[in-house]
Parts: sequence; C-alpha cells; structure tokens
Amino acid sequence: MPLRGISVSAAPGILAGIEARIEALELQEIATPVTPMALYVAARAEHCLLTGLLTGHGYDAKTGARLLLLATRTAALCEWLSGCLGEEARAERYALAGIRAATAAGSRRHVASCMTALAFRHLVAGDPKDMLSLVHAIQAIVPRLPAGLAVTLHTREAQALARLGDLTASTRALDRATSTLAAKAADADPAADLLSVNVDEEWRPCPPGPPGSTWAGPRRHCRTSPHCSTTAPLRGAPGLP
Repeated sequence: MPLRGISVSAAPGILAGIEARIEALELQEIATPVTPMALYVAARAEHCLLTGLLTGHGYDAKTGARLLLLATRTAALCEWLSGCLGEEARAERYALAGIRAATAAGSRRHVASCMTALAFRHLVAGDPKDMLSLVHAIQAIVPRLPAGLAVTLHTREAQALARLGDLTASTRALDRATSTLAAKAADADPAADLLSVNVDEEWRPCPPGPPGSTWAGPRRHCRTSPHCSTTAPLRGAPGLP
C-alpha cells in the first residue's frame, strides 16, 4: 500500500505490520543463522520507515506515541547490531536516536533502557568513568527500574567498576544483579526491557578478573557474530567508520 498522503491514525494496519516485523527482528537476534549485517539492513529499513511516518504523515497523539516507541525499538536494534558489526560510532548514534524518540514519547523507562545501551558503548570505547556517570543518571531518572533492565544496569556498573580496579564494589554490583534476577519474574516489563531480552541465570557473567584484565561480561543473547560472544574480551576503542 503506498503511504503518500495517508493518515497513519486512519490506517492502523500499517503500524500493526511494522510492529510484527520488529518483533520478528528482535526474535532473530537469538541463536539465529541470519548474519548481523542482514538483520541490520532490515532493522535500518524499519527505522527509516518509522522516521518517515513521523515526519511526513498525519497522526493523533496516541498514534504518535506508538510510532515513537516503535522507533525507539528499531533504534535499539540498530544500535545493538551495529555494535555486533564493530561499528561503535554508529551504534552510539543509534543509542542517542533511541533516547530522543523515547523522550519525545514521554517514556522514562524506554529512555533508561536506551541510556543503558549508550553507557555500554562508552565502556567499549574505554571510558568506564563516563559509563558510571550514565548509570547514576539512569538511576535518577527511574528510581525503580523494571527487573530485567535493573539486572542489566547492575551488571554494567560491575563491568565499569572492574575496569576501574574496584573489585569489591564490582562484586557488590554483581550481587545486586543476582538478587534482582531472583525477583525478575514478579516485575517483568518486556515492553520497557528493550536491552534485557532473555536475561536469566545464564546471562550473568563470572566475577571480574584482576585489575587490568579484560572482562566483557554478558550481552543480550545475540549469537549472530563473534562480536556478540558473552565471553569475548572488550576491544579497544575502534576508529570511526
């Protein structure tokens, strides 16, 4: 169906189709034979479609919020897959795009989710202090995070502290992740836990090694590339594309 001149609010089937495709792409991140590049191209196409709908078509406030949250999800997909492909600068740009879309939608939980992704990009770039600053900002934005996202955040905090050589604080952060994981089932919010898909006992990392060692810890269960291995060491800051 051509989209030119169509009111998105008057054509709910358009959004339903986009949402179904996004869900399919999110599921493809898990133990899939599809390459990360193929997934990225598909996710980018959905993101471009959504941004086009947001900027060039009519919609009511409810539909606008739905479009923005869908755009947040596609930005999160593009951010993660760009990281899988080693495109860290591009991944950070998508994380920022997700934050902007979630902010415009008025969803603090989605903002926190995308900020967690941005924090990890800073860790990959070799700046654990910036990552900790983002972690503290996220905790201020949403004092009571969804359990899956809270597990992710505590683990990211542990990673940053390990990189800074504070193993005692890092272990305490991992303990918080473990205790939060135990309560996850009672407080699951899949709609907001964009970066904590399939967070479970297998997701948590081993305790960090000594200062100076590389410790990537867990990522989402994305097995499309060696970049996504849960045991792969963190790489140094890559050059811009």
